[in-house]
Amino acid sequence: MPELPEVETIRREAQEVLKGLKIKRVKVLDPKPVKSQKRKFEDLKGSIKGVRRFGKILVIDLISKKSILVHLKMTGQLVYEGRKKFARDFKKGFLEMPNKYTRLIFYLNKGKLYFSDLRKFGYLKLVATKNLKETPEIKNLGLEPLDKGFNSDFLQQVLEKTKRPVKIVLMDQRKIAGVGNIYANEALFWAKVRPQRPANTLTKRETKQLVESVRKVIKEGIALKGASENTYVDLFGAKGSFMKKVMVYQRAGKRCHLCGARIKKIVLGGRSSFYCPKCQR
Repeated sequence: MPELPEVETIRREAQEVLKGLKIKRVKVLDPKPVKSQKRKFEDLKGSIKGVRRFGKILVIDLISKKSILVHLKMTGQLVYEGRKKFARDFKKGFLEMPNKYTRLIFYLNKGKLYFSDLRKFGYLKLVATKNLKETPEIKNLGLEPLDKGFNSDFLQQVLEKTKRPVKIVLMDQRKIAGVGNIYANEALFWAKVRPQRPANTLTKRETKQLVESVRKVIKEGIALKGASENTYVDLFGAKGSFMKKVMVYQRAGKRCHLCGARIKKIVLGGRSSFYCPKCQR
């Protein structure tokens, strides 16, 4: 699932190229991602005011005071094909657009914007901009890792209230918005804490280190334009390169880059978790 770094990558690129463009018409190839709003999307027109992000959710604001909420979920992609200077990057993508997984096409005055989704868990939702922060998807989001308030005091208060595995707490979007499986595994490695540790057993020193580690991997993920583990690509169809830097994620049985021990894999909350038995306590 695209996490904060992947969605932030798309947001930055979309803000640069989509702002000021006009939606001329929308073709809904599959109504599932828009549910009961098929007609509203087909009738949608207007200029794009800007692009924002809330956790893992992308928001495209229109001058008409409407907003398009986009959640990519597991395999969603948002790809723009238009300006010539981006054509070469677009061709590097491992899925051409449109394809059999393309669910919606936004026809713009300059180019096209495709929403594709292999597993069809992703969705788009049209809402009034003034009501955006009251939608369940955004209203219930926790603090983001790069917010000023995300510090050791905040995280300590979150962790000390539960015996759940610390990795599960990191991935709880109601507590911390934007962190998913990849970055939770990596942050815990750098914090030297095992993913299965009960959250309320972390010391203040470990909590402080975890805050720094979460910030570290999120910033690095953004700098590397995300992790293309499966179908994720940026706005121009190109892969991110964070997977080349992972220390434990998807490395079960391989040697730890720091100590040489074998990376172990366990399952927590239905998700695969990875850790070094020597580096992490």
